[in-house]
Amino acid sequence: MVDNVFPSKLPAIIINTDKDSTKSLKSQLPMKTIDLDRVQGNSIEINDPKIVGSVAYDTIIKGAKNLYEYGSLEQIADTLTHLKAWYAILDSGAPAAWVFSDKIAIPSGFFDKVDVAYKMYPLMDAYSQWDLWLFNYDGILESTPAPVFGKEMILVEGFRGMYAYMITRGAILKLLPHILPTQTNIDHFISTTIGQYAINVIAVKGIQVQPAATTVPAMFESFKYKSKKSKKGSKTARRAIIGTVVVICLYLIAENSGMIKKK
Repeated sequence: MVDNVFPSKLPAIIINTDKDSTKSLKSQLPMKTIDLDRVQGNSIEINDPKIVGSVAYDTIIKGAKNLYEYGSLEQIADTLTHLKAWYAILDSGAPAAWVFSDKIAIPSGFFDKVDVAYKMYPLMDAYSQWDLWLFNYDGILESTPAPVFGKEMILVEGFRGMYAYMITRGAILKLLPHILPTQTNIDHFISTTIGQYAINVIAVKGIQVQPAATTVPAMFESFKYKSKKSKKGSKTARRAIIGTVVVICLYLIAENSGMIKKK
């Protein structure tokens, strides 16, 4: 495996959702790009046990109870789209490649920072030594500092969101046999099997992309990262609303019973 290729020289898979968004993203990328049409949910046969696992089938039919369960065939389509991207990477012959949603913005100097980190940190200067490099904005749920590899580097133990990442051939070959039939969103599947399949997921503080404000990943990130304070605030707001409704109801009852004279 060739390990002397800088990340900025590796190919990038762009998951197309909109022509204008794809065109805009391409203008920000220095490397060769491969356009990939997103898999459509209406093309998936829900009764195909090779694609849709029993757990996924139940959550789609009965309804998802949390963000990690499939609530629609469109979400399964997202997983299949990532698999489609992985096969394209294997076909490219590259030791690793980028996978981008077209609904992101690349910060200034992003690829320079990535190349510097690639050469600076011992664990990262060989594509055979790690599997998945995440660039999600606030997508890391659990992690362990790895100062021996660089003070800004972390080993990820839990994450959500896969709208910007780099994946190696080794990771693809380790994960492919276990993805289908799919049971849960692909980011959650990988996140919960990091130890089981020895997947080295890494991230570097300050090297992230920004999702568009209207994208689903951005909505998911903000949902997950509500603080205890904001949860308390939302409870207070709910109580205030309930209290207001009760007061209005009592007023209407009193008015109808003649306790309050109408003007």
